[in-house]
Amino acid sequence: PLSSSNPMSNNHSLQSPSSQDGYHLDNTTIPTTTNRNPKNTLSLHPKTTSWILYLLGMIGMSFLNPLFCVLAMKYANPSILAPFSGLTLVWVVTFSSATLGEHPGWGQRVACGLIVGGEILVAVFGDHTNGEEKSVEDVLSSYQEPAFRAFIVFMTLFLLQLGIFIHVCPKQSLLRKVAWGSIGGSITGFQNFLKDGLTIIHATSRQSQLAGSTATTTTTTASSHLPIFVFFGMATAFLGLLFLASCMKRYDATYSAAMFVVSFILSASLMSAVHYHTLDHL
Repeated sequence: PLSSSNPMSNNHSLQSPSSQDGYHLDNTTIPTTTNRNPKNTLSLHPKTTSWILYLLGMIGMSFLNPLFCVLAMKYANPSILAPFSGLTLVWVVTFSSATLGEHPGWGQRVACGLIVGGEILVAVFGDHTNGEEKSVEDVLSSYQEPAFRAFIVFMTLFLLQLGIFIHVCPKQSLLRKVAWGSIGGSITGFQNFLKDGLTIIHATSRQSQLAGSTATTTTTTASSHLPIFVFFGMATAFLGLLFLASCMKRYDATYSAAMFVVSFILSASLMSAVHYHTLDHL
């Protein structure tokens, strides 16, 4: 403000700033350095931006990721492919500082290096069988094995226990945090439905070239069971991603991705050992 003792104060008065033209001193306009007119600012509402990013992430996780998983299933079984999901954590840690404002520590960076080294070991020494030689009858009979049924019962009880922890434990509880981080990957680990569905399609394609009643019976059996495998394959993938998105709402992205990857690898590897007997092919 101008002092009353200042001779300029009797002849000049400082007016309020204008958002468009700048400051007015009598009849002289002093333009401001920045234009404050919101009409010239091209920006989206934060809520709109949030929804756009959320939808893009869901499209990537619910469409693009399963698409490439389906293509990869042609060449290897889940025991090989599941550990490569650990690269998700590597990308999250690598770009979290620039995109999310989360600065990973040295421990997380060392962990990323161990993950990359583990991928190399899995790629070299893992089970490289893909089960393309199986018939439709072989796929269906594998679900009658006692070991696989025991695995289904065990995983069902485990998922129910995680759900109880989420519902009962306090918000700051460690058990609740671990349950939120593990439930999505544990559900997504049921990769057998996707893999066996593809095996049925390939087996049907081979056997459809055969003549006779046997081929007709096999095709009928496959067509009746294939929708079930497709449904469960899509349901487990989508539910797992929903729980992952819910976990990211409550905890940081690095923790959510890490727990999802760990639980997914453990679930898929245990399933492969029981259902595909991968330990016999190492």
